[in-house]
Amino acid sequence: MQVRFQDGSVAFDDLKLAVSPGEFVAIAGPSGCGKTTLLRCLAGLQDLTSGTLQLEPAVEPRRGGLGFVFQGAALMPWRSAWQNVALPLELLQGTQRPTANERKRIASEWLLKVGLQPEDFEKRPDQLSGGMQMRVSIARALVTEPTVLLLDEPFAALDDMLRQRLGQMLQQIWMEQGRTVVLVTHNLQEAVTLSQRVVVMNRGGVVGQVAVDSKYPRKPEVFRSEHHLACVAEISGLLEETS
Repeated sequence: MQVRFQDGSVAFDDLKLAVSPGEFVAIAGPSGCGKTTLLRCLAGLQDLTSGTLQLEPAVEPRRGGLGFVFQGAALMPWRSAWQNVALPLELLQGTQRPTANERKRIASEWLLKVGLQPEDFEKRPDQLSGGMQMRVSIARALVTEPTVLLLDEPFAALDDMLRQRLGQMLQQIWMEQGRTVVLVTHNLQEAVTLSQRVVVMNRGGVVGQVAVDSKYPRKPEVFRSEHHLACVAEISGLLEETS
């Protein structure tokens, strides 16, 4: 796969990547390596210049088969928390589209799953903390029960403690529901802690892959395990060798 922009710059070239159904994969690398562009291609938000991209089984984003979590919460400021979560349900077509009452019920259930309390459901984004806004954003991405969940550095703007909490929440949702998850991050600890496999990108290509064999659920103390430290060191080495 290749993506070349109008100014001639190349996001990535001759890139090959396969993700198995139900797998949790992290794509890690420095800023500008092409990882976010790759995620946008997977989401159908960016066209390939050459090559092919195929999701198996076939996923139809417009029918709710794919969820996307952006770097920022990207919530609509005039909508309440539950109304933001319900938006993808409103966009469904035909018989897939739930009634207004069903949309509110489903959105509320997802807000509970991501840790918000009922008293927060009617609050607008400016009345929620940064962490609560990201929880709403994740609930919105999951509300249509997508087959594939894509996340573009969703915790980058959060402090370490909150990042860890939301990472644990994401891990739990994946364990319970078995969706295919692709997480883009430049945080190597986060990549190793959450994923089964880390795809390492640098200079517009995949420079290596590291399997993470730690058992789930992974508690915070996994940071200190020999395997975790070895995985982080291997990824760091790949990035240094190709920088």
